[in-house]
Amino acid sequence: MTEIMLMAYDLLDDFIELEEYKRLKQLSKIVESKYINEINDFKKAREIYDDIMQYGGIYHPDFKDAARKLSVSKAILYQKNEVQDLLMLEQKVQNILNQLIDDIKDTVSPYLRTPNELGMTRKGGSHGCK
Repeated sequence: MTEIMLMAYDLLDDFIELEEYKRLKQLSKIVESKYINEINDFKKAREIYDDIMQYGGIYHPDFKDAARKLSVSKAILYQKNEVQDLLMLEQKVQNILNQLIDDIKDTVSPYLRTPNELGMTRKGGSHGCK
């Protein structure tokens, strides 16, 4: 078990040194500071939309207005080049993390099941754990 923990720490150290991870942190700070108003507008619209969905859903009298405001605020935010780059980089980093999880899983046992990119469980081996 100690070997596995040490391997996990080594993999984590390697992950922290990846250019993708460093760039993700850097880009995240840029987006958070440069587009603070757009982020706040999106969060506020999302909060209102979520409240409406919780208390009435599509039958709520303000549903259409809230959905439109959420859509507009999301489009404004997601059209920014840095935000688009951030989303693509997040996907790359997520794929790297998924591979790290697979590496650790295979070290523990090739029969363990882990979720794939879609969150569905994939079989580990011919006698996969249930």
